[in-house]
Amino acid sequence: LNQVARRESDWLRSWVPTSWFDRYSKPFSEYHLPKKTSERQTQAEQIGQDSIILLEHIYSDMAPPTLRHLTSVTFLHRLCIYQFYMDEAGVHWRDPSETPASFRFASPHDLDMSYGRKRGSDWIGYKVQITETCDADAPNLITHVATTISSKNDAATLDAIQSDLAAQQRAPTQQFVDASYVSAPNMVRSQEQYGIDLIGPTRPAQGWQYKRNNTYPAAAFQVDFDRQVAICPQGQTSHLWMNSHHSNGQPRIFVRFAKETCAACPARAQCTKTKSRGRQVQFHIRAEYEALKRAREREENSDYERLYRRRAGIEGTISQLTNQMGMRRTRYRGMAKVHLQHLLTAAGLNLNRATDWLMGKKRAKTRVSAFAKLAYA
Repeated sequence: LNQVARRESDWLRSWVPTSWFDRYSKPFSEYHLPKKTSERQTQAEQIGQDSIILLEHIYSDMAPPTLRHLTSVTFLHRLCIYQFYMDEAGVHWRDPSETPASFRFASPHDLDMSYGRKRGSDWIGYKVQITETCDADAPNLITHVATTISSKNDAATLDAIQSDLAAQQRAPTQQFVDASYVSAPNMVRSQEQYGIDLIGPTRPAQGWQYKRNNTYPAAAFQVDFDRQVAICPQGQTSHLWMNSHHSNGQPRIFVRFAKETCAACPARAQCTKTKSRGRQVQFHIRAEYEALKRAREREENSDYERLYRRRAGIEGTISQLTNQMGMRRTRYRGMAKVHLQHLLTAAGLNLNRATDWLMGKKRAKTRVSAFAKLAYA
């Protein structure tokens, strides 16, 4: 209201309800806010109703167009969606759990920052993803820095990262990532679009059959994509093959075995608990299925641990960036400025590493405590 009053006082005065002067003329710190939950909710919903009225006027054809671009108006618009909803009875305070994490915000002073959670750690701010080289005969240099909102899924950022690397002719032949980036669609896209072999731990398959011995999980079935049939471990062939989708929207192949076939099978208890129909199984589409199969076979190879060990270097890089160079604390507000800070910090580390390499300084080895060394003595 204060920003609108400073910009368009005559327009605001022409329609503003007189009751608003009693409610909003003073800072909230000067009011006695209600202590009862019911009274606080009533007051919050009154504020929500007034906010929606203000936005309706601002976005009407009669309002000065410049008001719509004010930062405070953008914030208020987002706030109303986040905290309120409307029905026939009026405006209601929304439960925070009903709002998608990607739309939540943590501060009116920086609308780009958000709440983040990963592996039990919580923070408010941004997320940064670092890509670096890992050649044995050259210094490890950062080749890409991605700054995103905290709630954005890691796997969803991979395509943009690889696209940028390819555009700058820095795309690697192999890219070592942690499990959060690994998915069948990402492995296929990486190889087909950018010629990148995505290497990282695949996520364990789901289903009760994977948690018990002597059972028939989906991996135990043979899939013939040319004939469009699946063959179970007992040699029976599916009678239904259908293009479908997973709950996350990704395409899947859905197969079903005949009820009569499964009912007569001596291994039924090892395969399915359902008695009303035959076994149902979902598979990735062909390219994804084959990519995932190759990745899991590689993980079982004795050389995989040695190969994937090359990714460990990025943990040291992240430690340097956060502990020595202060990347974990943002000095600015807004995605653009925070990203610039991340770029400059990464450039500083590259400069240090390039200088050390040219001067013949050897890389520091992983520190091992005096007590831990006793185990190898």
